[in-house]
Amino acid sequence: QGVQEAPPTWRTVVLGANWTPWLTLAIAYTLYFICALGLTWVSSGAPLVISTHVVAALLFALACGWNMLHTPSHGNIFRRYHVAVGWTAMASGVAVVVGGYWIILSGEAIISPGAQIAFMITGALQIFLQGLGVYFARIARSPERHMMCMTIMFYNSLLLPAVNRLPQLLGLESPGVAWTFGSSAIGFAFAFISIYWNMRGGKVRV
Repeated sequence: QGVQEAPPTWRTVVLGANWTPWLTLAIAYTLYFICALGLTWVSSGAPLVISTHVVAALLFALACGWNMLHTPSHGNIFRRYHVAVGWTAMASGVAVVVGGYWIILSGEAIISPGAQIAFMITGALQIFLQGLGVYFARIARSPERHMMCMTIMFYNSLLLPAVNRLPQLLGLESPGVAWTFGSSAIGFAFAFISIYWNMRGGKVRV
């Protein structure tokens, strides 16, 4: 009989995670954005579709954040967690995109037309990356490519919308279309820094 793996402790969960400055900043700011702006709408009696969108986004952020911090290389227990949490992320991610499209196409969105276009493009990219990530994980069995897809998805589907709404969080007027599309570069920059770190000798293993 093989040696049974010990259950994870708080030390392995916290100190053994794939912490990097950019991932820590992205998770912290994204969760702050969802709680400070999204949950405020929910508590103030937002329509059901918006409330569902916000709650799904929070679940999506938590699930993706966990799986970015703990990859299967951390052991068999974390591998099982990674798979279960990953499917939770996939389901909640689809719910976020469907809810977002519904909000925009039904006319309930309170963002500019430029932002609506940007978010619909981001949503389509998210669904594509989710499907591609599942393919690389379950069919092609390529953990490196799976990691790349999920990293790009995390930063562009979660961090990008949060950065785009930064002026609103600060109580400023919308800076317009240039900011809407220009801020997209931030998500891509964080994603490719993370991928470069992972693939070029960083401590993260997939």
